[in-house]
Amino acid sequence: MKCEKCDNNAVISEPCLCKQHYMEWFESTVESTISNHNLLLHDERIAVACSGGKDSTSILYMLKKLGYNPDAIAIDEGIPGYRDSTLEDLKLFCDSNDISLKTFSFSSDFGFQLQDVRSKMDSAPCKSCGILRRYLLNKYSFGYDKIVTGHNLDDEFQNIVMNVLKSNVDVLMRLGPVTGHKAQDGFVQRVKPLYFVTEKQVLTYSLLKGFNIHYTECPNASLGYRTRIRDLFFQLEESIPGLRKNSVESFLSLTTDSEPNISSPQRCEKCNMPSKGKICSACATVEKLSA
Repeated sequence: MKCEKCDNNAVISEPCLCKQHYMEWFESTVESTISNHNLLLHDERIAVACSGGKDSTSILYMLKKLGYNPDAIAIDEGIPGYRDSTLEDLKLFCDSNDISLKTFSFSSDFGFQLQDVRSKMDSAPCKSCGILRRYLLNKYSFGYDKIVTGHNLDDEFQNIVMNVLKSNVDVLMRLGPVTGHKAQDGFVQRVKPLYFVTEKQVLTYSLLKGFNIHYTECPNASLGYRTRIRDLFFQLEESIPGLRKNSVESFLSLTTDSEPNISSPQRCEKCNMPSKGKICSACATVEKLSA
């Protein structure tokens, strides 16, 4: 299989490009996403939500290369044999690239690790873990102008499908390359520069760059709703090429002109963080798991 731009062998089939042209295409695509959707400015304080995996490491590297000055924020949920190794990879990467790394944990903030309370969960741990991770990320990103996340095209497609099936209209309206609005009190705006590249394309980029990371999946991932959606539509994509990309682009075109709801949220009576009700989801989750 030859590169569509030269006579060298291709390293990936979609797009069908050799190593040099693929790297150029990937970086250009991400840079265009940042520019076309006004995601970042060079004088902003930027935090990157990092796990030590391929997605967050790739965007952290690219932002540094593009002249931004990002800090890395990591959340240690307490998953033995998994998070400790990815955080070690992240620390080594940040040290070698002169990037500030700040790590926070479930243990310090909530008094327990995820694995310690698995038996108290009614369902897969992914939901509770996600609530608590987002809570800490928002809590410790105050002072930054933007939070960059490593969400790619596959992640966004899965988000759309999951929230359509659960009729979460309010969540659907907040999806896109930019999540949240500057006028909202209590939230730091989140942006997704990898929005238009697939997981496979990010994986290829990270491998070609030779990032020293563990290509492993969270041991709890197989229990989650997202994994079932991912596997189902991965099979469908085989027979309908472009399904994910076309679906995300169509969704984005429908929501671009929607009027955002930027009313100020309530404040949680326990922690004073933004909340839909009297008690935020994080405090309710901690109360249940600590009982």
